[in-house]
Order: sequence, then C-alpha cells, then structure tokens
Amino acid sequence: MKLLLLAGLILAGNSWAMSKPYDAEATAVMKDGKPCFYLKTPIEGDTPDYLKGQGVSAEVFNETQHRYMWKSWYKTTLKTPPTSPQTCISYGTKSPDKNRMLALPLTNDTAYIFDMFGEYGRNRLYFCIKKDAQGKDYLSKSGPQANCSTDPL
Repeated sequence: MKLLLLAGLILAGNSWAMSKPYDAEATAVMKDGKPCFYLKTPIEGDTPDYLKGQGVSAEVFNETQHRYMWKSWYKTTLKTPPTSPQTCISYGTKSPDKNRMLALPLTNDTAYIFDMFGEYGRNRLYFCIKKDAQGKDYLSKSGPQANCSTDPL
C-alpha cells in the first residue's frame, strides 16, 4: 500500500503541467492597415524593482517560418503606457533607442506572436491577419500551435 502511495506521489509531482512563458496577455487592433498592440492589464504604480533598468522590448515572431518580423527596444518605459487602442504601439514603430530588426511585411493567414517584455513584465499575443467577406483585413485569434482561426480578437 505504501509503495502505491509513493508511486502516486512521484507521478503527480512529475506531471506535464507547465506555466505560460508570459505573465499577461496583450491585445491589438488594426490601425492604419497594421496591428497596433497594447496591454490588457492597466499599469499601476512604479515599475517593480526587479524589472527596473530592463527597458521595454516589443517584437513580432512568425511562427510558421520561425523568424522575427520586427524587434524594437526602448531604454525606459514609454511616456504613455500602451494600455488602450489610443496609446497602442503600431507594428513597425521605430524606437529612438534601438531597432534590432526593422519591420518586414506581415502576410495574411500566418500565425504570429507579439511579445512585449521588460519593465512592463512579460506580455504575449498570438494572432493572425485575416480578410473578411468585404476583403478588409482584421486580426484573428491564434494559439501556441500556430493555428489561425476566423474568430476576431
């Protein structure tokens, strides 16, 4: 009996459960024909000490081709935090501090990951760009398996 209990505890302790590689989900809207990203969670108070000095990175990764499409880094937090469609960061925005990779064209029906990390924590959005019945681009949901859905963000 003790052996079965011990085996159960060992198996339970070695479960396949994994935490997400980010703290919060970001979101986006289409603005001027390209995604514009912002954080769903309001930024309250000062940057926690453990995040101070990291700056803010914003980047888009193509999950299908396994390559970055845009990488930008800001030395400090932005004057206006990207927490709404009005204050979002447009895809391809050039940083005054460091542009690790200028924006490449995004294509429809391709799964992308947007990551913003640093002094705002780790934020992620899985997304695709789709066309609606009128031929207009819209942002749709995606997931960690690089699957584009037709469901809007």
